[in-house]
Amino acid sequence: MQTKDLTPTFGSVDGAQLADVYVHNPSAAATSTASSYPGMNYGLASGAAWNRLIEVQGFGNQRFVDPADSNVGTVTSAANFITRYITFSVDKTALGGTPGTGWGFTVTLTGQDGTHGTDQTRAFTATPGGYTFGVCTNNDGTAPCTADPNAVPKTMDVLTPAGVTQADELNYITHNPVVLRDVTIP
Repeated sequence: MQTKDLTPTFGSVDGAQLADVYVHNPSAAATSTASSYPGMNYGLASGAAWNRLIEVQGFGNQRFVDPADSNVGTVTSAANFITRYITFSVDKTALGGTPGTGWGFTVTLTGQDGTHGTDQTRAFTATPGGYTFGVCTNNDGTAPCTADPNAVPKTMDVLTPAGVTQADELNYITHNPVVLRDVTIP
């Protein structure tokens, strides 16, 4: 995964990033449409229901879990602030096999804050703060700016299927609740 800026933040080579990769194996029995933490304010489409979640955090533990939040393996990760790539891998057996036709991936990126809150994510506020993301640059009274910052999807970036823009996928005004779709292997 390449980021726009991967400056080491507070000593973390990964920066203050929190990346979630929800893996949809079409032959999996147990799946979930829930986000990695209850307060993320988005879910996944039923056709993108995940059976494995890979989470890479700039600070804290990496997670590789099933829908019951049981650990299924180890995540190996590395970051390079010059190329701005965060690279991570998991064992393909623990993943459920080698991804192929019909497998889907929902990928989100947000900021991590391991010291505040329970969901490891940086908070959203009406306007940007020292350690918060702003819903708007300045509260100009438009619909997005007047939304409850605690209700917007806690993600800054998401991979979308062909023909779908991020602006539409994450639009919490027209999509309530926000439901993310996966990118599938043809």
